[in-house]
Amino acid sequence: MDTLILEKPLLRNKNDTGTGDYQLASVRERHNLPPYLAHNALSDSIATGELFLVLVKIIYGKSIPLLSNVYKHIY
Repeated sequence: MDTLILEKPLLRNKNDTGTGDYQLASVRERHNLPPYLAHNALSDSIATGELFLVLVKIIYGKSIPLLSNVYKHIY
């Protein structure tokens, strides 16, 4: 799953240009997630996982989608 693909349409909906900073730390900050130790494999994977959960909640609301549905939504 690519969190960047989930994030781009959300950011595009917030501003007309669709441009923005898509670095993991910046995206996490936009979604009010705490900072993390960057460039460390373990912390990067945890930070990305947390971001994925937030993005799925924003996109799907209270319904809990199957991963296959999220995958189809992306690709």
